[in-house]
Amino acid sequence: MDIARELLNSQKADLYKAIEERRFTPGDFEWKKYGSERGQNYLAEGLSYRNTGYYFIFDCSFQDDFPPHLIDIVCCSPGEEKKCGAYEMRSWLKTLKVFNYWLSWVKRETETPDYWAQLAEQAISASPTLEERKLQGTFDDEEKTQLHAALNRIEHRLKEGLDLNESQVKFVTQELIYLKESSNRLNKKDWTLVAIGAIINIATQLGLDAPIVHELFGYLREGLGGAIKFLGS
Repeated sequence: MDIARELLNSQKADLYKAIEERRFTPGDFEWKKYGSERGQNYLAEGLSYRNTGYYFIFDCSFQDDFPPHLIDIVCCSPGEEKKCGAYEMRSWLKTLKVFNYWLSWVKRETETPDYWAQLAEQAISASPTLEERKLQGTFDDEEKTQLHAALNRIEHRLKEGLDLNESQVKFVTQELIYLKESSNRLNKKDWTLVAIGAIINIATQLGLDAPIVHELFGYLREGLGGAIKFLGS
């Protein structure tokens, strides 16, 4: 297949220098081929960064104006405020400027700690080791009643204590209904892992502060009670 937008050697040299100036290691970047907006018979070249899935693609696309003509575009991940971004380029100087922006966005995302993942790891690592037989057991009726009561307290805390919009209320309700239903079929270990993920997902989607997140985990620990001491205190 043809390359949709081929860069000059001098342009690739500009990219190399920009990478060095931003204090990256050029060897951590790799040229790859991607699908092109120009059509299925074309490929677009792009730089990928290590094993992050982040990329910067040099492409082009047909403009619908009359007469139709090609315009240069770049597609990148991460974007400035979104997972992916796409930008129309009118000159190489502008392309180079956006490339430098992208390098700063990559540095921002790779150097920012994943606090939610750390919180989940702490919740698990702080707990004592359990016998595998107990971990694989299911909740009895009394334990499920206790769990559901804890989930109801979490729901009340979120809906009554926060100013949620209609879509956020619906999201919280769906997450907690799933947890209640899954307690009837998942073993204790699997359900607890799912519950941790659900609390973190809720916290992320609602933008909750750390104290509120710890409060939600507290309700969850109370609900688990003697059934399984899987969450750190």
